[in-house]
Amino acid sequence: IEKHTSAPYGDMLDMRAAEMYLAEAEAAARQGNTSEALNILNMVQNARPGAVVTSTSNQEDLIQAILLERRKEMYGEGLDYFDIKRLQLPVEKSFANGNDIDLSVPANSNKLTLMIPDQEMLNNKAMVQNPDPASEPVFMP
Repeated sequence: IEKHTSAPYGDMLDMRAAEMYLAEAEAAARQGNTSEALNILNMVQNARPGAVVTSTSNQEDLIQAILLERRKEMYGEGLDYFDIKRLQLPVEKSFANGNDIDLSVPANSNKLTLMIPDQEMLNNKAMVQNPDPASEPVFMP
């Protein structure tokens, strides 16, 4: 057995305070507690210079504002993927909206399903690929 004497020991997972506050705000909004959700969202927004503070009390508008704030706050960290999967949203990117790619992926598409690594498939013969590329192609033009 090899003893490790220096850090880090394995994967390091980071969760920032803003992510936790926005998760709390989304949960409160989805439970109908819009005043608490708005207070939490505004606290996060006020901590950022030049941020526009949300003032809506409509539940659906507030949820959309929280999700937008998550996208802005967690930009480039890969968390948008989990929101897309969790909320079963399509992915729409276009040149007209300032993106560098034209892309349209429908909600729940196989293009959004992560494949099981080949080494895992080789080590476990009983495992079935997720999804099975023979019957459901993952990457389609």
